[in-house]
Amino acid sequence: MSIAPPPPVYPTGPPSPYPSAPPQRRRRWPAIAASAGIGAVVAGVITTLVTVAATPEPTSTAAAPGAPQTVTVTAAPAKPPAPLPTAEADKQTCHAWGTTDTLVDAALAAMSVIPQGMAITDPAVQNTPAWKAGVIRASELYGQAADTFAGQIAPGTSPMLAQIADTTVSSLRTLSEAYKTFDPTTGNAVAVFQANQQALDWLCR
Repeated sequence: MSIAPPPPVYPTGPPSPYPSAPPQRRRRWPAIAASAGIGAVVAGVITTLVTVAATPEPTSTAAAPGAPQTVTVTAAPAKPPAPLPTAEADKQTCHAWGTTDTLVDAALAAMSVIPQGMAITDPAVQNTPAWKAGVIRASELYGQAADTFAGQIAPGTSPMLAQIADTTVSSLRTLSEAYKTFDPTTGNAVAVFQANQQALDWLCR
């Protein structure tokens, strides 16, 4: 009995025209190049930041905008008043002395509370409130008289009258201080003032 050979086996799908190609190696140089570029950029940024941090900030000497500026202005000295004609200046100075002499009379009236012949240095004067107040009031009036007269001596006053007027102002201030401090030399201050008073009365008559 003969055994027939098995029928041939044919593939059911279409034959492949070409054999399968081996897998290709992927190109990596673009990725390497990109990585190198990014590294260079990062390194540049880091270098810039380090340079900026190490550079000291410039010190500004200019004033801040809007800051107030201090301006020093030196005032010019006041000019003295122009001298008056001598006759007019003497008349004005003598009128000022009349006002001053009224204050002197008021100072003497304030002292009238003290018994006649008693000196202001007497302990009884300082221990009696009314008498002490009279002395202090006289001191204030003498000081006021000195300031009044000094401020009204006219420029252009004749030399003799001007000198006596200045001396009278000084004697009034001395008298005011002597009364305020109950100075033992008050009598001398009174004598000096009375001499100036008589001279002014004679020049202004």
